Amino acid sequence: MTRAGTGMPDISMVVSLAKTLNVSTDYLFGLEKNEIDDNVYVELKRHIEKIETESGRKAEAALLS
Repeated sequence: MTRAGTGMPDISMVVSLAKTLNVSTDYLFGLEKNEIDDNVYVELKRHIEKIETESGRKAEAALLS
């Protein structure tokens, strides 16, 4: 989910996101069939979980200070 609370990223981020994931923008929008390598998916998921954990810790620390 994005900061805006929706499931879609800001349109200005689509090209950058596609380049980062090494897929086409058509793939991101579900217009093209293209399999992402399982290793890329696992690595991306790990990074997302790390970011979420760090964000949670910072928020908790801010509340406690």
